Amino acid sequence: MFFQGVPYTNATIGNNGAIVFGTTTAQIALNNTVMSTAANGLYPFWDDLAGNGGGLWQQTIGTAPNRQTIIEWEKERVGAAGNPIHFELIIDEATQEIYYVYDDVITGSLAYDNGASATVGLAGTNQDVQVSFNQATYLSENSCIHFVYTDCPKPINLVANSVLSDQATFSWSAGLAGETSWTVIYGPAGFDPTSAGTTVNSATNTISLVNLDQLTAYDIYVYADCSVGNQSLGLFGTFTTPPFCSNPTTMNNTTSTGSILASWTWTASSASYPATGFNVQYGVNGFDLYTGTVASSGTALNNIINDATLLSGAVYQVYVQAVCGTDTSAYVGPFSVIMPLANDSVCDAQLLNVDGTVYTFNNAGATVQLNEDIIAPPATGLQTTTGWVDSTLNLTTWFKFVAPTSGNVRINNTSVNYNGQVAVYSLTACTEFSTFTLIAANDNAIGGTSNAPNFTVCGLTPGNTYYLMHDGFSFIPGNYAISITPINLNAGAFNGVIDVCSGETANLFDGVSGYSTGGIWTAELVISGAGLNDSLFSSAGLAYDVFNFEYSITDGCAIDTSIAQVHIFGPSSAGNDGTVSVCRNEPFDLLTGLSGNMDAGGTWYNPSNQVTESFISAPNIPGQYNYDYITGNGVCPNDTSNVLVSVNPNCDFNGIEDLEVEHFTVYPNPSTGMVFITNEQSNEMYFFEVMDINGRMVYTSSMAVAGSSVTEINLTNTQPGMYFLRAFNDRSSKVFQIVLN
Repeated sequence: MFFQGVPYTNATIGNNGAIVFGTTTAQIALNNTVMSTAANGLYPFWDDLAGNGGGLWQQTIGTAPNRQTIIEWEKERVGAAGNPIHFELIIDEATQEIYYVYDDVITGSLAYDNGASATVGLAGTNQDVQVSFNQATYLSENSCIHFVYTDCPKPINLVANSVLSDQATFSWSAGLAGETSWTVIYGPAGFDPTSAGTTVNSATNTISLVNLDQLTAYDIYVYADCSVGNQSLGLFGTFTTPPFCSNPTTMNNTTSTGSILASWTWTASSASYPATGFNVQYGVNGFDLYTGTVASSGTALNNIINDATLLSGAVYQVYVQAVCGTDTSAYVGPFSVIMPLANDSVCDAQLLNVDGTVYTFNNAGATVQLNEDIIAPPATGLQTTTGWVDSTLNLTTWFKFVAPTSGNVRINNTSVNYNGQVAVYSLTACTEFSTFTLIAANDNAIGGTSNAPNFTVCGLTPGNTYYLMHDGFSFIPGNYAISITPINLNAGAFNGVIDVCSGETANLFDGVSGYSTGGIWTAELVISGAGLNDSLFSSAGLAYDVFNFEYSITDGCAIDTSIAQVHIFGPSSAGNDGTVSVCRNEPFDLLTGLSGNMDAGGTWYNPSNQVTESFISAPNIPGQYNYDYITGNGVCPNDTSNVLVSVNPNCDFNGIEDLEVEHFTVYPNPSTGMVFITNEQSNEMYFFEVMDINGRMVYTSSMAVAGSSVTEINLTNTQPGMYFLRAFNDRSSKVFQIVLN
């Protein structure tokens, strides 16, 4: 800030919170006054202060030329008696600095607290500085105001003389110091002049900025250079460059059937960028710029667009763009136009695309044809697809569309909340209402709150043309919207059975392919305890079986479904661990060492972790040997069991004399169920057991076969097939193959 220095002697100190030089307090004892009307003076609290309070003090401390003058007020505010405020003024002789210090500015009245009715600042011969004027919060947020005298004040009155696409010219006035040298720094808006930007020095108060970019916002700072190393604060300004090819301004449009007559105004940005043409872009109401139809023209400021596809009564938006050689302006718009209404009768129905395009129409001037009321939909109520709330026709307009391959469409008018109603018909003659068949009708959106229709129509014949009547619910015309979208639902196709282990969770979407999202999953049958959460199915606690689920996706009356299957597998079971005692070199089946439920088809591993068969011969060396059985169903984790084979050192299968077992007889073989065993000419005692070809025990006996006795085995409840009968004792063993029919 620049403040004209004045002596602090011969000053008048006022109760009103001011110290005035060369005048009297009476001249300035007015509140609610801006600083520019004040006499020269310092105004820490320019307001009506009363004589009541602690007092008003003045003191000078220090010795010349380093003295400080302190003036302190403790006064009440007129109209807010009983609560004196307290503030002071400090003037430093050596530095010409001035301080306003506020200790307590609460008057006791919200109308006056914190300077709510006071002016704070200073006034001088060359400059007035107003800090606060009637601000209710300023002194609550700032307890000290510091004025600094400077010999290099910043310039004033920054003016943009010209701003072109790539250059600009600015001028300014010198500050109070009358400086004649300046530094100018400019750059993109928001840049930091202490570390960025372009710097230009000037000995005049005018500067030209070059190499600018079009359509860009810039900041500019002008600093006064008063002496070496003494520079002012920056005078700030901002500007935006126009395009090289200037934008058109106003645009006017008129219409006739199939035509739009557009006109506009345009002024070149400079002689270097004359117009070489103009582009007019247009499309349905709300279309995205650069996706519409472009009509180019010469340098004339108008264009006639002839387009037979412009729909009757439709609302279109129009933009215009200037072309300057290889450069173009921005598109200016949109400007709305309404085409003449010509589809007031069925035979003049306008063809609409079935692609979701949102068309906007206006039904001003629409009427009801003679006898048209005989095809009015029945009064089935609001939000139905079979009729309207009443059967009165008011402002009918007509359209037609071709049914898509799916035969299903959604008709949505809710882009504009116009209170209308829609009906769809098949017909054979547009002039004969007796040939009309009502297909569907809606008044107020299904499942919504809009007054405009929104419903689905299903079962249309693909490729056939259907007619759509839009009617205003009352005789009040306005804009309304129509959008017809094909409904192509795809619940996907069966993608194979999902295999899960019991307890796992399946994602049902893994069982279908090519599906659309947004549908729901349901169990084909009620499954007790089934955990179905959206597409996730928990198999915990369910039977080991195949379960079917249906995925359905719907849109109004249209629906598509697909099926997913989940096969739940039980945990793999290798049976319970066991022990087998055998003689050296004795043939035996490892499966005889397992018990409980076990899955067939597993793999046996010998003590060397090599794959082996189930039916093996015991080693010749006595001892204990571990064999592992591993089985799995390919879905659940594999299960492992162990058989400990104990080889008896006291017997050798190869050393058993043939006489020991050669007199065994098994008959009949084949058998229908009853099998008999004899052991003639031997006094040895033998036990026996019967196993199937998978090694599972199907019969065992604790009775011994002795001497010439006949032992009976009842296998009548055993499935037909091949079995192995093993007779054994601690010295010998023999296996017989038997067949059951």
